[in-house]
Amino acid sequence: IGIEPAVKPAAEENPGKTVVAMATPLTLREEKFNQLVQEYAADGQVVKVPAPKLVELIEQGQIDTPAVYQYLEGLLTPYAGKAAGVVLGCTHYPFAKQAIKDILGPQVKVYDGAIGAAAEVKRQLAEQGNLKESSEPGKIIFENSAPGGADLSKRLYALYRQL
Repeated sequence: IGIEPAVKPAAEENPGKTVVAMATPLTLREEKFNQLVQEYAADGQVVKVPAPKLVELIEQGQIDTPAVYQYLEGLLTPYAGKAAGVVLGCTHYPFAKQAIKDILGPQVKVYDGAIGAAAEVKRQLAEQGNLKESSEPGKIIFENSAPGGADLSKRLYALYRQL
């Protein structure tokens, strides 16, 4: 199950209003992303904002540092007070959600594709009879194919729990 940018709900909930789609340059070039925009958004409704450096900053454990704010201000200030929604098109970006909202303004609604992916995982597990209800706490195992990646995943998880 893949995570896809939440362009559909963002565009449908904000007809005629500007939606900022933040993602890596690769994601913004992908055919799947552009098909979502073409299918669900009005012409010019979705503004693509590539934010590759945000991944680096978050992987360094920075979520609300001056460096994050400075970087995001450079990208998002033109849309401050104007955008109705922002699509977080990368798994790293929710860590900077508060900084993004601080810059774009309180009116902006944040759309995170991970929510839909989690719902789909749950739906498929239930459909296959593999969804288990339990009052016992589960166990979290971090795995990552990158050298030292599991440690990074643990650090990011700890940051996420603080949000």
